[in-house]
Amino acid sequence: MNDSDSPTLPPALADERPSVKLVYRELADDGPLTRGEIDERCYFQGGSTGGDALARLTELGVIEMRHNFEDLRRPLYVVCNGDG
Repeated sequence: MNDSDSPTLPPALADERPSVKLVYRELADDGPLTRGEIDERCYFQGGSTGGDALARLTELGVIEMRHNFEDLRRPLYVVCNGDG
């Protein structure tokens, strides 16, 4: 994917780490996703990179966590639509 195909990043992400921007783009393109799906798509291998990025995006209010009714142990993450 080149930059012209990428979703527009919110201004809040301008100075964030590349991993935060990558996770946002994956969610904007293909969300909602579970943490495992995000780690797989972003090629995060264990560790806390994906979790740290999700926590930062949640803190900034650009994504939210929702219930996954297919597997309640694995929440879904989705880009906020700006409604509230």
